[in-house]
Amino acid sequence: MAVREGGARSVMPAYNDVDGLPAHAHAELLTQLLRAQWQFTGAVVSDYYGVSLLEEAHRIADGEGCAARLALAAGVDVELPATRCFNPADPLPEELLDRAALSVLLQKCELGLLDPDWEPVMGGEPVDLNPRHMREPARNIAEESVVLLANESGALPLSDGTRIAVVGSLADEQAAMLGCYTFPRHAGVRHPELPTGVEV
Repeated sequence: MAVREGGARSVMPAYNDVDGLPAHAHAELLTQLLRAQWQFTGAVVSDYYGVSLLEEAHRIADGEGCAARLALAAGVDVELPATRCFNPADPLPEELLDRAALSVLLQKCELGLLDPDWEPVMGGEPVDLNPRHMREPARNIAEESVVLLANESGALPLSDGTRIAVVGSLADEQAAMLGCYTFPRHAGVRHPELPTGVEV
């Protein structure tokens, strides 16, 4: 629907695999279904480190260059957030690079980004990503989204003064308390010199 009805101009494959084939290396999904059957003409951009994960997590690529070739052959046009695998030091098939470049350049043309008079919009007011008036609703939503699977012994709710021991390898690991798309867990792991940015 988003592609055919909504006119989506960019698609991002997921990190997961289907029957052992990761989406970032799935030509049937990204080329045959998306481009041929659904007539998608926009750009396919990798999820953050999705191309690298073909080597590091899925273990189907023998090195960065192999991961890049698999992703490009499947239909990925852009590697995000940086070009770790799409690297000029490791030559990639020209016909795949031409297809990827064409997808990206056409999209930039459609948006006017290559027009001679185009200039980036600079300045503007900073955006408050944690406004005070949204903190209580956010907390309520978070508290209400917790699902209790079983309370057969009636241990909950805990009595006042009850103490709980948290044990295990992640008991004192701050990162374990953060979701995978928080900055410290998602991008911060590649920038250990930066502070966490949130109190845990």
